[in-house]
Formats: sequence, C-alpha cells, structure tokens
Amino acid sequence: VIDEDPVPPRELNRAIEADLQTITLKALAKEPSKRYGTAEAFASDLERYLAGEPIKARPVSGTERFVRWCRRNPAVAGLTGGVAVLLVLVALVSLVSAVKLQGLVTREREARQEAEEFFTVSLDVIHDMVTDYADESLEHVPQMQQARRDLLNRALTLYKRLSESRPSSPELQIDRARTRYRIAILHDLLGEVEDAKVAHREAIEQFNELREQMPGDPQLQLYWSRAHTMLGEALRKTDPVPARTHFDDALIAQRQLHEAFPDEATYTREQSLTLNNLGLMLTETGDYELAETHLKDGIEMLDELSRDQSLPTFERSDVLADLARSQINLGMLLRKIPERAGEARRQYESALKTLRQSVELEPDDRDHRFRLAVAEVD
Repeated sequence: VIDEDPVPPRELNRAIEADLQTITLKALAKEPSKRYGTAEAFASDLERYLAGEPIKARPVSGTERFVRWCRRNPAVAGLTGGVAVLLVLVALVSLVSAVKLQGLVTREREARQEAEEFFTVSLDVIHDMVTDYADESLEHVPQMQQARRDLLNRALTLYKRLSESRPSSPELQIDRARTRYRIAILHDLLGEVEDAKVAHREAIEQFNELREQMPGDPQLQLYWSRAHTMLGEALRKTDPVPARTHFDDALIAQRQLHEAFPDEATYTREQSLTLNNLGLMLTETGDYELAETHLKDGIEMLDELSRDQSLPTFERSDVLADLARSQINLGMLLRKIPERAGEARRQYESALKTLRQSVELEPDDRDHRFRLAVAEVD
C-alpha cells in the first residue's frame, strides 16, 4: 500500500470506460492534494460520468507516471536517469533553445519539490505507524510479539531507504538526520544494541554537521541532545564511563534550552529524561549520593510540570507517567540502602498514585495502564 500504485481498473476489465478509470484513480491517489478535495466534488464527477458529460478529472500524465516509477525503482531509475540527463544535455546543446532549457530547469525543480514533499509525508507516516505499535505494553502480549517485531523491521527498512536520500533544504536535512536517529531507536526496540550504538553515533555526526551550518537552532539542539542521551542509555550497562560523557553533553544542551525557553514542556521533559537515565547508571555503578541528586532534580521538574493546567490532557498524562517512572527508580535506589527502606516504600506509593492519575486522564492509553499494572505487581 505504501510503495505500489493501484492497478488501473481497465487492466483487469477492459469493459470499464476510461473516464470511470480516471475518476477511480484520482480518488485513490497517494498524495492527498491529488485526490478530490471533497466528497461533493467526487460525487459531482461521478454524476457527470453517468450523464455522459465531460468529467473534470484528468488521466495521470506520462511524466507523473515516470516520477512514480522512479520512486518504486530508485536504483534502476538512478542509472537510467543519469544516462537520460546526459542525452538530454547533448541534444539541448545543438537543438534546443534557451527558452526550452529554462522550461527543463523549471520541471526539474518541480520534480525535486514533489520528491521532497514525498520524503516528508513518508517520514511522518512511518513515525505514526511505529508510535502506534511500538509501545512496551505490546511487547509483553504473546499474540502481538511477532507482529510487533515484523512491523518494526518493516519500518526499519523504510527508514533506511529514506536516509539514503539527499534533500536540498536545511529543514529536510534535519529530517534526514532525525531518520538516522529513528533507525537507532528501532534497533534499540529490536534488542540490536550494537547496531543501535552505530546508528546513534551516525545521527550525532549528522547533527554536528548541521549545527555548524545552523548554530543556535533550538530544534537542532534538541535532536542533538536527544541522540547523546540515547547513546548514553545504549552504553549505560556495558561502558558507563563514555555513557556518562554523553549524558553530560546532553544535559549541557538541555539546560541551555530550558533556560532559554522555560515554558516549553518538551525541553523540560527531555532534561528530566536524561537526569533519570544518568541517575539509573550512577545507581548501577554504586554512586548512590549523586544518583539520588539527579533523580530528585528530575522528579522536581516533572512534578512542577504536571501541575501546569495549560498542558493538553494527553501531555499531562505522559508527564505523570514520566514522573512515576522516576519515582520508581528513586525507590529502587533507596531500597539498596537498608536504613532507608521506609523512604523507598513511600516513593513506590507515590509512583502508584501518580500512575493512577495518569490513567484517569487518559484511560485508553494502554502503555500507561500497562505501567500501572506492573507497578501494582512489584
């Protein structure tokens, strides 16, 4: 459905009239902008067809069919396109006027714009697909484990294809670097730790190049810090020293963003996530005092943010879930200190209360309900 255009109806049944095929293919177009704008417009064209009147839809041009074919066959299209461009250039030198050359440049620009729009749409579609089916609750449902893994592998393949593109605009270059970051996250979800480390490093390298071109861009700073946090998390259990370096790099950038945009919830949550992950690593390496400091700093930030009534309900629910996770991690730390077992119990009780609030706000969020169930059992 993502890669292939629908089969023209007349290829299946020659009795179908050309106008009806044109209407059908317009309604099934991949890009929303190429479909009928409204159901009324669709119905009107069908009525014109039934009345034997000229329809407004027009068949797909040969050029557009060629662009679609290139998308489905990038390797062959690249080779064929290279040869074709050379032939066209030779012909233009001897036969084509400057006016026609300008027309070719215009068409090329339009084709590039269409390709870049396709890149952006594809990236969003795959991200939404992964977001819907990659949450941790499905990982523990036996009937869904293989389906979830298959979907993640499919998304990984699609992301890798997109990462091979070379968009021209700075915004799309950032999206391309984010694609490499998402490849790393998918490797994490699939348990492919070494592949995840490589992909995180590649994402950081791409973000570094873009930061030199666009210094001070807050979104770019956010993605860069996020990649460092996730690489630190991937290294946490096996290489705590370099992991600490990546966490520290991320925190420097996130504190700058938080100071510059104190009312931006995203920056607050990112910093609290890094503090939580660093606190976990320090707990595992035995530095309990510093681990407690970082975990409490993150909890304080999230507790304040959770009281912000201006946040959308779904975002407040997510903040509360993050807060509960940090409270549980602090409880795990305190359990390791015998004389502070009572404090650990209070942290667990606070986490349960927080998770219940999260579920009350978004009762249909299966991930939050799953976390609450696990916390109840523990």
